[in-house]
Amino acid sequence: MCSSDLTDNNGGSATVERTLTIDNADPVVSVDGSSDPLILYATDQGHLVVGATFADPGADTLTATIDYGDGSEPQVLNLSSTTGTFNLNHTYASPGSYVVHVTVHDEDGGLGQDTLNVTVNPNFPDRKSTRPELQSPCNLVCRLLLEKK
Repeated sequence: MCSSDLTDNNGGSATVERTLTIDNADPVVSVDGSSDPLILYATDQGHLVVGATFADPGADTLTATIDYGDGSEPQVLNLSSTTGTFNLNHTYASPGSYVVHVTVHDEDGGLGQDTLNVTVNPNFPDRKSTRPELQSPCNLVCRLLLEKK
């Protein structure tokens, strides 16, 4: 119940009461995609590891569904709180372009969605680094850092 007292310029007043129905607020999800598309290489076995954040203003039970866009079964995660993070961790079997769909559902039918474009290239381009720590074979993290430059 919501109540408001109203007064006009002539001194008249009235009290208005209304019953309000608060609808469910949808959860929010954001995938940490630092570039679009995110570039991976088959020489790294096309391995994707990125984080995602989520939040829901209600006291709901949340579930995340991750569809990696390559025909594999979607991954389902039961989330233990209404605010937090989770990781996307997947290996692509072949080079190509993929769209990752991440959906967070609450028990009241609300949902939040985000996507990440991923490109898996067949091989890593030849690049020489002037930084000594990168002159040895790079792991995926090093290569992603190089790709962003």
